[in-house]
Order: sequence, then C-alpha cells, then structure tokens
Amino acid sequence: RRWSRAASPPRGAPPASVRPPEVKRRRGSGQGAGRVVPSRTLAAFFGQGAGASGGGRTGDDAGDGQISLDEAMPSVSGAHPQRGEDRAGGCRSEPSTATDGADFPVQRRGPAADEGAAAPSSRGSMPYSHLSAAFARLCATTKRKEKDSILLEAFEAILSRCPEDLVPAVYLSSNKLGPPWEDLDLGVGGSAIGSAMTAATGASSRELGALWKAHGDAGDVAAAVRARQRLLVKPEALTVRHVYETLLSICTMTGEGCTSRRVGAMAGLIRAAQDPDEMRFLVRTLACHIRTQATLTTVKDAAVAAIVRRRAGARGAPGDPPVREVQRIARECFAACPDVRRVLEPLLRGGVAAMREACAFTVGTPMRPMLARAETS
Repeated sequence: RRWSRAASPPRGAPPASVRPPEVKRRRGSGQGAGRVVPSRTLAAFFGQGAGASGGGRTGDDAGDGQISLDEAMPSVSGAHPQRGEDRAGGCRSEPSTATDGADFPVQRRGPAADEGAAAPSSRGSMPYSHLSAAFARLCATTKRKEKDSILLEAFEAILSRCPEDLVPAVYLSSNKLGPPWEDLDLGVGGSAIGSAMTAATGASSRELGALWKAHGDAGDVAAAVRARQRLLVKPEALTVRHVYETLLSICTMTGEGCTSRRVGAMAGLIRAAQDPDEMRFLVRTLACHIRTQATLTTVKDAAVAAIVRRRAGARGAPGDPPVREVQRIARECFAACPDVRRVLEPLLRGGVAAMREACAFTVGTPMRPMLARAETS
C-alpha cells in the first residue's frame, strides 16, 4: 500500500498511459544527417500549438529555442481557390474533412523574399523536382527491383545533365548529408520545422494542426497546404545542389540566434517549392525521414550502375567489368573508406582502378566495422 502511494502520479496529473513521453535532445548519432525528428515533437507543435496565437510554439521540444514568426520571415496574406491533392504510395489520400476546405493565403515570392539566402539557380544544376518525382515513385511501390530501376533512371538523368549533382542526390536519397564521422546534424526539432512551415505557407498552427490530425505526417501536411495555394510570382526552380548546400549550412549554424536562422533557411526552401511533391519531401528531409524505404546500399548500388552504363555508352575502357562486378568492388571500397564522394567520383572519372586507388586505407578515416567483405566462416 505504501509502495502504491509512492508510485501514484501527483494529484491532477494525467495517467501514465496518456502522459506524453519526455523528449530529450540527442546529439548527432554519426549517421550523416543526424537524428530522425520524433513524430511526437511534430504532433506537439501541431496539436498543442494550435492556440489563438497562431504561432503554435510549445516547450516540449527541448532542442528548439523560442522564436517569433516575425524572425522567421512572415508571408503576405490573400485568398486562393481550393484544389485537390494526390498522394503517392504510403501517402494515400484521406477522406475529405471539414478542414480540407480551409483557405490558405497566396504566397508572394520575389527576388528579395528571403534576405540573406542565396537564390537557387537552375543553370547547370539538376532541378529538385526531378528528385522529388523519383521519391514519389519510390513511395508508390514496394518492389525492390522496381525501386532499383527508378533510382537508376533518376541517376542516369542526373549524369547526363550535371554529373556534379550525383553525390548530393545520393545523400539526399538516403537521408544523409555526409560521411558518418563528420557527424552532420541538422539540429532542428518538431517545433522548428512547424515554425518554418507556418512562416513559409502563411497557414496558422490551428490549420496545420487540423491537417496533422487528418494526415499524421508533416510532409503530407505541407503538400496539402501547397496543393491549395497558387503563387502570384512563380519562384525560381529549386535545384539539388542548392537544397544540399542549404542543409549543410544549417548544420554549421551556431551561436546566438542560430535557431531563428535555421528556421529562416528552412522556410526559404519550403517557400521556393513549386509543387506538392517538392514540399512533401523537403519537409521529410528536414525531419530526416523521407519514407522511401531505400537504404544507402540500395541508392549507392543504383548510382554505381548508372556510372557503369554511362561509361559504357561513352566508350569506356575495353576491359571494364560488368555492372554487378563493379557494384561488388564498390562495396569493398566503401567498407574500407565509407565516403560516397571518394567512391563515386573516382569511378566516374577513371573507372574501377581509380576508385580502388582513391579508397585505399587512410590514416584518420575510419573503416566500417566488422569485415570489409562478407565471409561464411
């Protein structure tokens, strides 16, 4: 009896079964893009933050500072017509609710809309819409061979237009930003992502909270908002390189006011998205969970296959091995040097021999754990 009194919650506290879990901020886990933003922190912003203030901030996300929407680039209000929205694969459309007819303001976008942020340029770089369309196709299938084919087509198109964008595309496709030892962490939580969405779309946290209850995914919430908006000034197309470099810059933001600067950078990316798929996967990338079910090994193998086929079409060396053999060698090289850039770029320039030479054991570069090659005994 004495034990049960000590274990009982204080008077007025909710039962343990409904008590929200404690959210603790963790440092980068060494996985390249940092931690996956827990869905409960997003739910805390969209649910508990749907008050009369419209800012929708909560204190549950210990990793985010308190900022105002004025610091996160407020947008201009207006009106727009309603439009439907399709969701791919694991993002199937939900039945229409009363909140689906809510009006969201029209966004004005000009060259000076995002102060301090470099404007994306589509010249000489692959549009991000190409990558987001591939992500939507990946979500629409569960077949592994079909996923391999989708990634292969996407990387072949990137190699034909801008080979320099291949490595950023591989990292973005695998929820990573760099090698594991660099410990790149975006350092954003649910409330920071929610504030960026509010600042970029003009929708209040109450409206976003209603959409969250209908969809349950921050990317789908952003896509639903964009599907009902019409831009007065069409923004310049986002590029793969611009998205990747912006994410890297977010990782390096430190010091006083870094939270507001991170929210501003995220809002700039979200505001520049031109279609719902771009919005959906941008927000999921910020949450480090794009939900395509494509691992780094799958993405890397597809990139290697695209390089081999390109070299064969460009009359590569007569003794170049077939695709499967090159993929096996690339896995061995990646085990000795787990850096996508040091594996793919030499392979593209000089073939297998150059890749082997670039991926030799290097002091200061950690190997992957266990064996460099799987053995049976």
